[in-house]
Parts: sequence; C-alpha cells; structure tokens
Amino acid sequence: MRNSFIVAITLTLVFATPCSGQAQIEGLTKDKSPPTPSKLYEDNLRLPDDAYLRWPLPAGEEAYAGIDGMAMKSQISEITAISRKSRDDGNQFWGRIAGTPYYRMIQDWVVQQFKALGLERVRRQELEMSPLWYPNSWEASFAVGDSVTPLKTTFPITDTVGTGANIIEAPAIWLGLGTPADFKDRNVSGKAVLLYSNPTPGGRDHFARWSGSMMRANKAGAAMVLIVMDIPGNVTTEPEAGAGTTVPTLTISMKEGTAIREAIEAGKDVTLRLRADIERKPGLRTANVWAAGYDG
Repeated sequence: MRNSFIVAITLTLVFATPCSGQAQIEGLTKDKSPPTPSKLYEDNLRLPDDAYLRWPLPAGEEAYAGIDGMAMKSQISEITAISRKSRDDGNQFWGRIAGTPYYRMIQDWVVQQFKALGLERVRRQELEMSPLWYPNSWEASFAVGDSVTPLKTTFPITDTVGTGANIIEAPAIWLGLGTPADFKDRNVSGKAVLLYSNPTPGGRDHFARWSGSMMRANKAGAAMVLIVMDIPGNVTTEPEAGAGTTVPTLTISMKEGTAIREAIEAGKDVTLRLRADIERKPGLRTANVWAAGYDG
C-alpha cells in the first residue's frame, strides 16, 4: 500500500522595495581608479553566481548530491519576475502582495510546479481577507527657501495613515533617537519630526518602533514622522508595525535624512511636504495551494 502525503503552500504577503545597487565584483567602475568604500557598498548588494562559495559534499551525504542551489536560484528568478512585473506595471507599492493580481500569478506558478512534480488533486483554497492596507501612491519633498528637493526614498510604514489626496506641509525638527530627553522642552505639535533609527536583525523591526520614539512623536501631535534608517547609502526600507500611528509615518534613507539634518544644523528653515494616498481595500481574497502525493 502506498502512503499518501499532503503538500501545502501557504502564500504569504511578500513584496519588494527598490534598492540602490546593481552588483558585480569585477568592473565596478568604468575607469581605473579604486572605488570608494561607499561605491563598493552601493555596487555590491548582489553577487554574481561564480562569486559564491562551493562547499564539498561530506562523505556519507551522497544522497543529497542532486540538490542544485543554482537550479533553485533560477526558480527564485521566476518568482521575483512576478514582483518586477508589478513594479513595471506602474505600481509604487509593488510586489507579490496578497489580494492583488500578482499574488494570483504566484499561486498559478505554484499550481504549475505541483503538477510538474506529478502531485495529484492540486487545488486552490480560497480565503477571505481582512481589508488590505494599501498605499496607492505617495510623494515627499523638503524645501529650503525657494529650493525644493524631492525625497525619493520615503516609504510608508505598514498600517500607517495617509493624507488622502491632500498635500500637507510642516516645519522640520530633528529629535535624534527620540528618547524622552530628546523630547524634553521641544514643541512637537504640528511639526514634521525626524527620528534616527537602527534596524534590528532581520530588517523589519527597528529602534524607533520598539523604543517607543515613533509613537511618542505621534502622540505629541506631530504633523508627520520620518524615520531615518541607519543603513548607509540611499536605500528604501519598509519595516513593519505602524499600527496605532495617528499621523503619516514613513521611513527615509540615511542619505536623504542626513541632507535634511544638515540643513537644520546650518540654521535654515526646512519645510517638509507630503502626500500619501493610503486606503484599506475590502473584499479581497487570498489562497492556499494544496496537492497530494505518495511516498512509494
């Protein structure tokens, strides 16, 4: 008698955000000059396949010789191609996001993979979703006098509120780590508050959230909150946990955050402007993909 087993894929919310690097090890620069440390960092966010270490198979592990990491990586390219299609179709909030057509595409991909493996009774288990937090579009800039600089790395923190179709603006203040000492004797009401935050391992959580500084700024009456993420360069980040925010709260890169801080340090009056069209989409569906097979 053959023993049956069940294979299930629970497709979870996954999306990609833009990053600044396109990596190669050789030919980092077109000229012969040595690249700067920041250039090395920004140009080496990805490695070519031949740069990865190859580990010899230990004796007695021959049964695993057929596992090919490069073959697995080629499938990753198929998966991420769906995310890139979402981006190329013009979505600012892009990726394989539950409830969107691109999430349906990855379900279809899993169905095809199960069938190619010869699994039986492949089926899709449709599930109702809670209303999906979804930023349709957003834009931000900072102004010093008549000079306006677009901010290209802002990203709404998950579950934060938006501005609707309106553009809001507020004078910028820098509150560092946002500890109670940083807030002492500072008038936060109606201001655009900038906080400095360190990502914790994994990158989704960060100091401004778990230390309470992000919510401290919200509760103090800020008009908006920008979290300057301590990652070198001009990298867009999307940490989690914006639930409970009462004003638009977004991340911004170290490079752009530093430009605003330096303008404040120079004694200039800095105004931040923001539009963030964020909604909760009701009536969407997600799914699990199931299949059955046999072990002999």
